Amino acid sequence: MQHTSVTCPDCGARTEIVAGRRDASDFCRACDFPLFWSGSAVTAQASDDEADAAMRRLPGASGKGIAYSVPCPSCGELNLPTAHFCLRCTGSMTPPPPPVPVPLPLPAPVPPPEPVVTVVEPARFPWWWLVLAGLAMTAFVVGIAFVAS
Repeated sequence: MQHTSVTCPDCGARTEIVAGRRDASDFCRACDFPLFWSGSAVTAQASDDEADAAMRRLPGASGKGIAYSVPCPSCGELNLPTAHFCLRCTGSMTPPPPPVPVPLPLPAPVPPPEPVVTVVEPARFPWWWLVLAGLAMTAFVVGIAFVAS
């Protein structure tokens, strides 16, 4: 058994694993990432007939696909991207659509302010001048009449 030092691609912790096999101990102790999927754990191994020295394929279309998962919107459990229901809480993996915001009602229009009407009083004729002038004329006439008699 050949031990290989692997750096966890998820958290960066270094761990020793046995190359070429999958075991329960081949998970990162810090973040539980499957270290046998890590790129540094892939080793070239000879096939049974030793003529074909091909690399073992990792999960994914090209053999070195990056494994990813999608967290559950309810509990946060990591699930396959194609999952419709969560493995832990059996909740839907498609989150409900956000609520449609209700538009606020428009405020009632503010009526324009009432126009300020200023009443301009007409200029008053100074009647007291006429009274005063009449009294002065009367006094003058009485004075002349008094002096002439």
